[in-house]
Amino acid sequence: MARAPSEGGGLWHRLGCQLAHPEGPWGTLAGRVMARINATPYRHAIAALAPYPDDQVLEIGFGPGAGLAELARRVTRGHVCGLEASDAMLRLARRRNGAALAARRMTLAMGDFRRLPWADRSFDRVLGVNVAYFFDPDGDAVGEIARVLRPGGWLVLYVTDRATMVRWPFAGPRTHVTYDAEALRRILERGGFAPEAIDIRSSRLPLGVKGLVATARALSVRTGSHHPL
Repeated sequence: MARAPSEGGGLWHRLGCQLAHPEGPWGTLAGRVMARINATPYRHAIAALAPYPDDQVLEIGFGPGAGLAELARRVTRGHVCGLEASDAMLRLARRRNGAALAARRMTLAMGDFRRLPWADRSFDRVLGVNVAYFFDPDGDAVGEIARVLRPGGWLVLYVTDRATMVRWPFAGPRTHVTYDAEALRRILERGGFAPEAIDIRSSRLPLGVKGLVATARALSVRTGSHHPL
């Protein structure tokens, strides 16, 4: 039986590290737990995203791939792409989405959120659920999302509100950047989205959890280098 890592930082910090970057047997277990916990956040976020059947859609930080599967059910004539920083999550997502991958309706990759491997104006919709905690505070990851969105395209980010996350001992400042509505708005603006193109709404989840669903429309396009797959 695999043993949980025991070195440094305490149990809660180690759990926070696994949620930030799942790896090994414990990371696989964390991914399976994430799929259950994130079911309601995905429902809210994908409803806000409202993808069309022929859209080109990207999910950032797709975890075990449950959200990708729902996107593939909706995007029947377009294409779904995903980028993940964890090899363990990439393996889980590939298993879950084998049919869509085999049909070439989906493309998955590993990489850095600050260097998306797609050209400017590649996507109609971009989704990120419970992943913005791991974006850089300078907004480079959001800037890359703005770059790959087509004019008029939409980004939807779901995060759990800071007021809830302060009660969770695994979500410490060494592993998670937390947000209230204003902090979420600031990072979107820092990444290049216009203030008038951003809307942030509260969402109530079970057990008193407060979520935030941010939608941001690409009114202009940031250009820059890209790194082809």
